Amino acid sequence: MAVAELVLCAGAVVSGVFLSRYRRPGDARSGMASRGEAEQALGISQLRAGRAVIRPDRYPPKAPRRLRARGRR
Repeated sequence: MAVAELVLCAGAVVSGVFLSRYRRPGDARSGMASRGEAEQALGISQLRAGRAVIRPDRYPPKAPRRLRARGRR
């Protein structure tokens, strides 16, 4: 009898966790937009302009160009 109650209680907890992940108020994905949603909201030009902020690991800052010393070519 106690084993059945334990299994039933564990099943209720697991079910509650799964339901809370998918049915909680607000965004169930913790605020992460899909690619299509981001493109629809911002537009492709805004996404390309902000790519270094969105994915800094893929687009590192560009190294500044060195200026040539005068008289040398």
